[in-house]
Amino acid sequence: MAHIKFRYGLDNSRSFSVPLAKAILGLPVKKMDVVKTEEKNDVYNEEKIFTYEDLSSMGVVYLVPIKNNDYLIRLPYLWASAIIDNSSDKRLLYWKSMLCYD
Repeated sequence: MAHIKFRYGLDNSRSFSVPLAKAILGLPVKKMDVVKTEEKNDVYNEEKIFTYEDLSSMGVVYLVPIKNNDYLIRLPYLWASAIIDNSSDKRLLYWKSMLCYD
């Protein structure tokens, strides 16, 4: 997994626990809904902000249209695993043990 994280830059995925939760719970989102991250912008020291459309174009999530302008999030297992593994969110502690394959 370490090689995959380095090769695809998955270490930067630790801030995406909200999209992960919405994907698991099947909550609808809009393309332009904002996803705030824990990471800081290098120039202005502000939070980096993404939209779900940005995440979709980066290949982090798949947006599946359901009705009007609502979408469901589909997340590849590799991304879900990387988000959980790299997250500093204490609420994901039990998820880490569930994804630990020895």
